[in-house]
Amino acid sequence: MKRHATPWLLLACAPLLAGCEERWAKPGASPAEYEATRARCEQRLHAQFPPILERVQSSGGYVSPVQTRCSGDANNRRCTTTGGNWVPPSFTTIDHNEDVRERGIAGCLIEQGWRRVE
Repeated sequence: MKRHATPWLLLACAPLLAGCEERWAKPGASPAEYEATRARCEQRLHAQFPPILERVQSSGGYVSPVQTRCSGDANNRRCTTTGGNWVPPSFTTIDHNEDVRERGIAGCLIEQGWRRVE
């Protein structure tokens, strides 16, 4: 049964993945024309709204939980303690201009006659 789990999972997730992809169309235009138009729009908007990058903390640091496991009887008891280690915080980089650039690129494509396709 496990052999069939992966294809079913992929089929179940396909609509979600397809929803993330933005598709554009223009009557009589080729995919190459779209790519060229999008590249020009991206270049223009990148110049207008260059990246403003900031490194931000995405999760706090913490001490991992301490766990003690014991085995054996009262005369021959062995215990092992794990955990209690410092796990440092995680950081990520965000671009404060990313959203405005993406909206600008969409507007630029619309100005050039392209329309979103659902």
